[in-house]
Amino acid sequence: MPLMELVTEPVIHSGFEARRFAEELRLLLRYLDVSDADMESGQMRIEPNISISKTGKLGIKVEVKNLNSFRSVEDSINFEIQRQTEVLESGGKIHQHNRGWNQEKSETFEQRSKEEAHDYRYFPEPDLPPLVADAPAENGEILINTKEIEKQLPELPWQKRERLVKLYGLEKDQVELLVQDMDFCDFFEKTVSEMKMFDQDHKSEPEAGEALIVFNVLASDVRGTMKAVAAQMFPTELIDFSNPRITPVNLAHLIEFFHQKKISSRVLKDVLLEMFETGKDPEEIISAKNLLQMTDDSMIEALVLKVIKDNPAPSADFRSGKEQALQFLIGKIMAETKGRANPQTIQELIRKNI
Repeated sequence: MPLMELVTEPVIHSGFEARRFAEELRLLLRYLDVSDADMESGQMRIEPNISISKTGKLGIKVEVKNLNSFRSVEDSINFEIQRQTEVLESGGKIHQHNRGWNQEKSETFEQRSKEEAHDYRYFPEPDLPPLVADAPAENGEILINTKEIEKQLPELPWQKRERLVKLYGLEKDQVELLVQDMDFCDFFEKTVSEMKMFDQDHKSEPEAGEALIVFNVLASDVRGTMKAVAAQMFPTELIDFSNPRITPVNLAHLIEFFHQKKISSRVLKDVLLEMFETGKDPEEIISAKNLLQMTDDSMIEALVLKVIKDNPAPSADFRSGKEQALQFLIGKIMAETKGRANPQTIQELIRKNI
């Protein structure tokens, strides 16, 4: 199993900065398909070196060994900054040594002292010669050509953040959710792309509103349905965006029904659940169950009048200014129409008739 060690320049000034760097490094390793960099399983470890100095010169470093979580990286560095500051301000000296991290006590503890470089007993490895990038070998061939390697790189996290904001107009926190989960982001972009196929104008670029609807449906409805379906119907199967049980094409079709106000948000959720359970196309489900949103306001108004008559107490409460009674009445009408009536239309008709 190959081992890679990465050493930074002393340019990090807080536990928070170190944590963010480590999190971004893990993300980069995953994007490059180098490693899952799972700290909990030992695929990645952080060993920060902390030194405090009042002058412009570097202080004596103390290394905290074998940290296995980003939280411990941040907390241990912050603890060491405080500990070393107190030692120096009281007139003491820092000696070079290694420390461990006690998560329960939230403090570091001394492990061993290493004063000089020779104490570490470094040995050269004869089978691993130095590798010099962009330098020609004896035959003139450049063995490590960084320009050629750069051409083969995938889109990197910071490049993806910039592109998603520019292309889809999403907020930074929304973009971060996509960047952190490559499968989620891939499903999102494929769904947005498929929505153009259902757009009569066939725009070359997605509308920001469409992209936001897709993101919200994926982040809320789809994720929630995935968890429910996995727990209730497929407990032995991993269901996530790498194995979603629905396709971007079908989801785009469903969202387009909602975007064009042909179905309500409640129907969207119900159809989505059936899509997960059966794999059916949303149009097939909507047609078979007659779930298209009601467009005849006179029919909805007749139901509104009936619900007002059948529920005199909530109706009276709403007349007296109790807005929460409105939601009760809307819920009754939505139940009568099996989610097919537009909630906004219902609300307008209730206010008109009470």
